[in-house]
Amino acid sequence: MTEVVLSPDDLSLVKRIAAARNGPKEKAGVKSKKIRNVTEEQAHIDGIAAEVAVARYFNVEPDMTASLKGDNGYDLVIFGLKCEVKCRERFGYDFALMTANPNEFKADVGILVYRMAADTYYLYGAIRKESLLEKGEKKNYGHGERWVVSPRYFTGVDAITWWGRQSA
Repeated sequence: MTEVVLSPDDLSLVKRIAAARNGPKEKAGVKSKKIRNVTEEQAHIDGIAAEVAVARYFNVEPDMTASLKGDNGYDLVIFGLKCEVKCRERFGYDFALMTANPNEFKADVGILVYRMAADTYYLYGAIRKESLLEKGEKKNYGHGERWVVSPRYFTGVDAITWWGRQSA
């Protein structure tokens, strides 16, 4: 598990991206399928901060785009692999898709991140799409059914380096 502490500049960037993404969605009445009871803006902040933490660790640029439809099914490209980052508030929580259909997972790799503080994120691990499809299961946390994968199936995030070399 790898700890990433975001700088004040990173946190400012996170808030700018969150505002750019959340504002138009709020005006259009688009709501997130969030698991916990936080504001739409806070849900964006937490997710984007996790994306920025992963981007900083792998020295890639974070996704700055804002769209009513969300992203293209992944958050970052690392070593040629499309990566979907999921941020969870409590250590040990599952990697949960927004849907119960695992075939809607468009990325090559899922990355599980835990928010420990507003500026501190633990990059817990990564899982390849094939394993996500095989090891996951449908669960309902009270906000609709989702496809989830237990953290026990994740390997360290540095495996992404090896996987990227293999697929090149």
